[in-house]
Amino acid sequence: GTGAFAQVAYEYFTHDSPYEVVGFAVEKDFIGEREIFGLPVVPFEEVTEHFSPSEHHFFVAITYSGLTRARARLYELARGHGYKAASYVSPEAFVWKNVDLGEHCFIFEKTVIQPFARVGDNVIIWSGAFIAHHASIASHCFVAAHSAVNGTTTVSRQLRAGSLQTPFLQR
Repeated sequence: GTGAFAQVAYEYFTHDSPYEVVGFAVEKDFIGEREIFGLPVVPFEEVTEHFSPSEHHFFVAITYSGLTRARARLYELARGHGYKAASYVSPEAFVWKNVDLGEHCFIFEKTVIQPFARVGDNVIIWSGAFIAHHASIASHCFVAAHSAVNGTTTVSRQLRAGSLQTPFLQR
């Protein structure tokens, strides 16, 4: 459970956010290693024993292979444990001031989100994407790099099963 996006999220949160990554959680059936980047990898089923919900935020870092269902499920489970959701918006992204941006979003560099757009909770928008005015991205979606979503368009989610790769963060 220390896949490619978990590693990318670690880099951005560590070097370009107010958060400090303090560990990773992976569903026990998917744990392969007990440490990454010198930080512990713990079973998600035991996460509250390792990272106090009152002191830590979470980010579910799964994207590839149609894992939006797993990301949505684990996002809801972590929130249910009392954790606050972390978001990352690159300082190199352009997000207009009246955009309705949900929680637990990851917005990569060179992304443009125009006025009156809405982005739901638990959304990942990869580098260089363009979200036009009045567009709406539903919760739990993934928008690929350099995608264009035209004005007044609504993007909804497609759900599939998957596993957890979640860095836990302390602010």
